[in-house]
Amino acid sequence: MIFDKNQTEFPTEKHKDIWGRAMLYVPEEIALSDEIKASIGEDLFESCKQMRQFVFHALRYMYENAEIYGGKVNDYIHHNFEIIERSEIETNGNLVLNKLTLSKNVFSKLDGQLKSYADLFANTGIQINENDSSVKISNILYPKMFYAMKELINKKSKYGRSIVYFCDFRKLSDDIKLVGSKKIIKGNADGTINDRIDDSDVKKLVLDFFDFMQKNKMTLRSAGFGNAFKALYKGKCICYVRLKGGSDCEKYNWVITPYLDHIGEYEESIIEEGLQDFIWDNVFHCKRCFPEKYPEGRPCVPGRNITLLGKEIKEVCVGRWPIWFYDPNETEVNRIEWLLELEQQARNNK
Repeated sequence: MIFDKNQTEFPTEKHKDIWGRAMLYVPEEIALSDEIKASIGEDLFESCKQMRQFVFHALRYMYENAEIYGGKVNDYIHHNFEIIERSEIETNGNLVLNKLTLSKNVFSKLDGQLKSYADLFANTGIQINENDSSVKISNILYPKMFYAMKELINKKSKYGRSIVYFCDFRKLSDDIKLVGSKKIIKGNADGTINDRIDDSDVKKLVLDFFDFMQKNKMTLRSAGFGNAFKALYKGKCICYVRLKGGSDCEKYNWVITPYLDHIGEYEESIIEEGLQDFIWDNVFHCKRCFPEKYPEGRPCVPGRNITLLGKEIKEVCVGRWPIWFYDPNETEVNRIEWLLELEQQARNNK
């Protein structure tokens, strides 16, 4: 199928959700123009071309299976780039074939995510081969795509995230503007917050939290259909905020997911403040997704067991960061800000 920008009728809202994601990408004549080819070189251009073909192949498959993938596109893309970020690329000189190499340790942490998309990976050419020491990921349909994916997230690359023509971030939200090769969120993304949240008290709370992140040197970027934002610190995600809308925030005004990567280094401070229950009570547990397709449970069910602040937490979702705060009030937001400051201190000490 071809995604038509003039399409107005959809079988279901889930189909519309996937169509909307496809509409974020710039037209092919712009993304794959001769001007772009001349600016980035033939090898990277060919890899970008295959990366685009892979993404649209995946989107078509999702559209055809919208009852499963509607509302899950962003999660899928996030998981793909998490795999890319944690891997090393193997390539021969002319990029005819390249592979990603993951250590067995990293693969074991991502295995649940990979299994949850097994049918989609198979349909789009992804192959996963394990040996005693590592895991190789390749694509038999789009063998050159990994080069562009690695360049897209490579902060030392002279191209890096300037490969924004692959996805038109200008369409994500009125708050996003392209400035050279960088994406900048104006002010507090107040346009998006005003559009998504009606309650004035909640709106102020969200705006204040965005102010806190920006004043504390967390770089904000759009991370979805204009309703999600990712904050980076020291080059890595430190917080993810979803506003009302999308499958993860349909019934709520907003949700905060702090990425407390180094929580073990300040767990004593958390316990001294008596905030362990605050964290334990907001763990994202396995929801046994898609029971209609997996009546006996997906391969990742029933989730994983983790140790958090000295307590074993069972059946935690495999594919998400484990701590989610839905509709936090002012007191809870203050606690989350304190946790983020502790995480910043821990990262500064590295």
